[in-house]
Amino acid sequence: MDNLKLFIALFKRETLSYFKSPLAYSLWVFFSLYNGYFLSVLTYYLQSILAVGFWISNAAMISLFIIPLITMRLISDDRHNGTDRLLLQMPIHPGLIITAKYAAACTVFTVLTALNVPVIALLKLWMHADTLPLVANIVGLLCFGYTLTSIGVFSATITKHSLTAALTAIGITLMFWMMSGLSTLVPDSVQSTVKLFSLYDQLSVFSTGMIPLHTLLYIVLINLFFLGSSYAIFMGKALRFSFRKVLISVAIGLACLLLCIGGIGQQPFQIDVSGQAVSRLASQSEKRIAAITSPLHIRVVPDRNVETLRYLKPLLNAYAKANSLVSYTWETPSDNGSVTFIYQNQTITVPTHRFTLLLDNPSQELFLGEPLINGVLLRLTSPPKHILFTLGHGEKSLADTDTNGLSWLARTLEDEGYSIRQTPLSAMEKGTQIVISALPKQPFSETELQQLEAFIKQGGIFIFLTDPFATNPLETWLKQWGIHSYKHGIIDSEAHQFYGQDELMVSSKVGPLVLPGSTYFTVSTPHKTLLQSSDLAWATASFTPPSPLKQGSFTLAAEVSVNQGTVMVIGDSDFIGNGALFTESNRQFILQTLAGYAQIDSAAPPRIKALEHLRLSRLQWGYLALLGLVVIPGIGLLLGIIFFLKQK
Repeated sequence: MDNLKLFIALFKRETLSYFKSPLAYSLWVFFSLYNGYFLSVLTYYLQSILAVGFWISNAAMISLFIIPLITMRLISDDRHNGTDRLLLQMPIHPGLIITAKYAAACTVFTVLTALNVPVIALLKLWMHADTLPLVANIVGLLCFGYTLTSIGVFSATITKHSLTAALTAIGITLMFWMMSGLSTLVPDSVQSTVKLFSLYDQLSVFSTGMIPLHTLLYIVLINLFFLGSSYAIFMGKALRFSFRKVLISVAIGLACLLLCIGGIGQQPFQIDVSGQAVSRLASQSEKRIAAITSPLHIRVVPDRNVETLRYLKPLLNAYAKANSLVSYTWETPSDNGSVTFIYQNQTITVPTHRFTLLLDNPSQELFLGEPLINGVLLRLTSPPKHILFTLGHGEKSLADTDTNGLSWLARTLEDEGYSIRQTPLSAMEKGTQIVISALPKQPFSETELQQLEAFIKQGGIFIFLTDPFATNPLETWLKQWGIHSYKHGIIDSEAHQFYGQDELMVSSKVGPLVLPGSTYFTVSTPHKTLLQSSDLAWATASFTPPSPLKQGSFTLAAEVSVNQGTVMVIGDSDFIGNGALFTESNRQFILQTLAGYAQIDSAAPPRIKALEHLRLSRLQWGYLALLGLVVIPGIGLLLGIIFFLKQK
């Protein structure tokens, strides 16, 4: 009990010492200004809650230099002033002294991080964002900060000078930060082990909305190692322990850390709060598994790179637990890995490389197993849903693998359980529910138009995609449904495009859609507007050079009900092309839309009905900037002035 009371007293003393000096208020103003600026700018340009993920990376980068300023005087001042021996004479365990100083520094960093919560809360409120991914981002920043704090405590222990302690902490931190890049300098056999120590790789996954349990354990071990080393060095220098014993203690701690992190790296597991859960069954999986009424056997032949399937086994375990008719075998790795599903008289084989989408950073790979398996189960247990892509008028091809081709869309739809064909309308098979015409260039015959009209009136879905400045062979035919199309392109100063003025980022419930270039429509009949530009957009007759025609808010995608059927028009065909479909929001938008039309449970979330316009207004963005750049830093500055006047 005495240890606890003394620990609390020491913790309070260390924490209050920060707020009784100009350091805390200076960091308050600087950190809040820095984060407020980046949150405001990123939100302005991205118009998406994804700005929080990018902000986390910037906040982590500046923390590399801020936290050493917080920790540089923790123990070095005691050693410089000779009070370290007095601390050891207190009736408190020496380890609690180190822990109290560490906890005080962590508290200061937590306060600095919490200053950004009001801005993030406003973003969540105005953009209708999920809470858990935002929590994951903040947890990631805190974990990163606590790790840097333990390194700072260690650096402050090994020297008497505050400035030397700060520079040492920055050097050690940068070494861990760049460990992934440094791994290229070592032999291939140990590269994977070296990468395990990369703070950037371990913590960047938080920005994707996931809380990885193996990374949390990694952080705990790193903190324990540096705090334990600090304790050994502190005791050794204060009580004149032999340097050899201290060095042996640190070496033993480092060896244990290597063994533990090596073990973690072999068995990663995570809580995914962004929707791609492998630790639990999603509602779509539960429905698909419940539909299994005969034995289903899944035979997994991993490829040589076992990492591509590291999340698959927990998922299959969950399937087997949910339905006793489901079983699986995990066979010897092969050069050509595959996952084979055997159900009744049907067999479907999927290559293993289809289960993972690798991004630039290996720690941010996307596990596609659950939606992929859901699509397979849908094909095994349900009658196929037929989609026809029109052919014979110069349309985009499902076999085209170029940037604007539709080969990836075709593969994605097959994974979702659809039966897709690209044939002339005259060869439409019975049971076709959806007809898609992607950028036709040549006129349709009168017979084809009559067939298409009859298909829609009988409950069919027709989706028409065009491009700016493209000839629309269905322009006259669409007018009977009140749809008027234009050849103009859209330039939207509020879309904050990255690659040119024709590139648009349009808000939707699934996130910002990337439209490589869009035209617009006007609809005179009752309809639903699915995608819309801002009020500051311009219609132009040419992108190079721009030739503005009129300004206003333009309908980029709309849906019109016709008897029992539906006509949907989209002003950009490239947004479902191979290049743009890489964007998760684009892929989710088309999958949700088709799932709603086909009346099936897609591996994607429920279908979008009427997309809300989630773009921040100028007034809302102004409030964000005011809060992040004026109010919060101003409070810190005011408190600092009050403190200075009291001291004076």
